[in-house]
Amino acid sequence: MAEFPDVYGEVFSITAGPAGCIITIAHILPTGETVPHEDPTEIVARIRVSLPVAKMLLEGLQQTLTAAEKGIPQTQLIRH
Repeated sequence: MAEFPDVYGEVFSITAGPAGCIITIAHILPTGETVPHEDPTEIVARIRVSLPVAKMLLEGLQQTLTAAEKGIPQTQLIRH
């Protein structure tokens, strides 16, 4: 299996349109690394998916987070 980056972020944005969905994940830069009036985040990943896959991702996240809040660790493999 190919290697892939492991990313962490505290900030995300979601853009959706007829062609699909873009999820951008970023992290907040330490105070000393930013310039005043400049965006204090650094993008670490951008994920592009179709709208049907975005809907499946939403459902999978809801199910997984609900289980985690109940103390039940869970991993889901979701295929389109």
